[in-house]
Amino acid sequence: MADAAPSVAPASRPGLLGLLVRLVRLPFDLIFLTWDFARLSLWGLMNLPSLLSGSRTQPFGPCFSGGILEEMEKGACWYCPLAPKYGTKSLLRLLFSRLDWYTTPDGARVLSWQGHASRPPTTLVRYLLTGLLLGLLWAALLGCLAWPHRHRVPWRTWLTPRPPVAAEAPAPGPEQNPELAAQYVVQAMELERQGLDEAALTRFREAIRRDPKQMLAHLGIGRISLDLGLADEARAAFARAAELQPGDLEADLGLARALQAQGAHRKALDLLGDLIRRRPEAAEAYGLQAASYIAINDLDAAAQAVGKALELAPADEKAITVAADVELRRGFLDRAEKYYRSLVDRNSANLQGRVGLARILRRKGNLPEAELQLRTLLQESPDAMPVTEELVEVLIAGSRPLEALAVCAEAVAAHPSRVRLRERQLSIYALLGSDDEVYSTAQKLLADHPGNVVAHVQLAAMFLRKNLPSLAQEHCAKALAQQPGMEAAYRLETTALLQRGDLEQARERLERLLAIMPRDLEAMVKLADYHRRKGALDRAVEVLKQAVKDHPGSPLARAHLAQMLFAHGEARGALAEFREALRLSPDDPKAINNLAAAIHYTDGDLDEALALAQRARDMEPGNAQILDTLGWVRHRRGEHAAALPLAQTAVALQPDLPILRYHHGAILAALGRTDEAKAALQRAVAFGVEFQGLAEARALLQRLSGDAAAPKP
Repeated sequence: MADAAPSVAPASRPGLLGLLVRLVRLPFDLIFLTWDFARLSLWGLMNLPSLLSGSRTQPFGPCFSGGILEEMEKGACWYCPLAPKYGTKSLLRLLFSRLDWYTTPDGARVLSWQGHASRPPTTLVRYLLTGLLLGLLWAALLGCLAWPHRHRVPWRTWLTPRPPVAAEAPAPGPEQNPELAAQYVVQAMELERQGLDEAALTRFREAIRRDPKQMLAHLGIGRISLDLGLADEARAAFARAAELQPGDLEADLGLARALQAQGAHRKALDLLGDLIRRRPEAAEAYGLQAASYIAINDLDAAAQAVGKALELAPADEKAITVAADVELRRGFLDRAEKYYRSLVDRNSANLQGRVGLARILRRKGNLPEAELQLRTLLQESPDAMPVTEELVEVLIAGSRPLEALAVCAEAVAAHPSRVRLRERQLSIYALLGSDDEVYSTAQKLLADHPGNVVAHVQLAAMFLRKNLPSLAQEHCAKALAQQPGMEAAYRLETTALLQRGDLEQARERLERLLAIMPRDLEAMVKLADYHRRKGALDRAVEVLKQAVKDHPGSPLARAHLAQMLFAHGEARGALAEFREALRLSPDDPKAINNLAAAIHYTDGDLDEALALAQRARDMEPGNAQILDTLGWVRHRRGEHAAALPLAQTAVALQPDLPILRYHHGAILAALGRTDEAKAALQRAVAFGVEFQGLAEARALLQRLSGDAAAPKP
């Protein structure tokens, strides 16, 4: 006979703490209830035949016939192992209707159901009711989770409080109206023809608002943005036009011009190469290709491209203009003048031709005539930006940077949207050495046009001048983030690395650049400078000889080789390279000046050196290094009084070059002005940088200071 059935004990009411515990555990209880409902469903499926036939079934849960509850004579009392995980056990009883509290002989209170083994732990009604309730709860929860995704509401907005007053809904945009958009395009093109670029740009944008697929509007925005110097907007507009109508010639050419304006000449060459393969008769594509080759200093390839452009379209004004620019860069002023004059002969009002002729006058040193022609052009076309830009160059060449700055400021005030003028204004501040103005002007430009690469590059150059290479490198990185192919920023970054003394990283960057562009002259020159600084002059000369081999028609490559040969002690070889550079570019004032300097450094014919230096000065009277060469040649000839004003002007124009201060001090010493000479020489030596003549400057300073043991120069 089994022991008596355990007595039923009434459940005690929970206290406040118990209610709080039940409330906190309620979500978990619902999860447990769902799990137990699933288990009960599985148990019912497994025992369904037995339940239907009324035969004996396996109990739900483990049997404790010899454990807490004893098996009784008529049936079994099964212990429920589910109860301990529930905080609110009434939920468990919602499903298992035949559960009840019992007290075991040892005083423990448990939940169990009692009866024959064939009797299930719940009723069908309770089972279905619990399933319906759980289904509703989970459906509501999933609906709450899916609502933000369906209505595009980010989760983080649920965590931020809403404003106390709801903002007004934005006004709806204009309705799409292709007919009105076409009318706006016609009006914009008329405004563009009249030279009212800002008004035309506004009207083109209105057309895009009415019809985003208006092809002519996108092309118009691209053209005007290029004229205003808004390269990023121009690129986006032409790219959209090319997307709307793949293969459109004007869109592809415009995109190439926008890439060139951004300084991405390698990408422009790739695009133009593909365009030429598709449209080999497109003369303008060859002209743009030549312009990019000019920018990367591959003048031989530029000459070939422009020759093909002129072969296809001998009378094309753009091709003729590019041909003139090629000859100008190569130093053939007479050939360039011939091209520019042909433009004016065809059309006396041709702006590019007239500005080009003024540029030739500037390069030949006839600054008054060039200025007169440009001011006449400005009276005829006050808003012509190329005229203003060339006038600024003429004033700078005439050592009148303040007047050039005033012209820029006036033009910027009248047309603040013209980015190129603001960039030129910034470069003039850099030329004047006004670092505070450089900083403030660059910051204003970046505020109006975030990411402007010219501003970042000028800031980088300024920080390099201030010997802050880390800040310079930071701005170079920002410029390269905007234009990854911008060689100027890349080379400034390399200069910053060299200035920081991080020679190996600089070498790694240069070698990576040369792996991409094996014939890049500037990179080869920088690599040669790296080898020079490492003391490997033989390797530096080898690199520059390879540069001359890759660019046999480049006077710049030969000039760098000549300078390195001088440093290597091969003065005669250097002189021969300078003569070859001048032969390649007979009208280049820098090549003329280099040869003059080489002649007097090698104790050559000072009369020849004087004639060359005077010729270079006549071509660029505002060039500090040319004035210094002329002054030093006169000093070497014993003409100290005539040399002094030249040296003074050179130092005033470029006070941060120690060699100019050394020459100034030496000329003062020759004139017997010892105190002034000592001050100039001390400044030259105080720079703490290597320059040709540093040893002579120190020796002369020691002699002037009364050191009898110092060698005489």
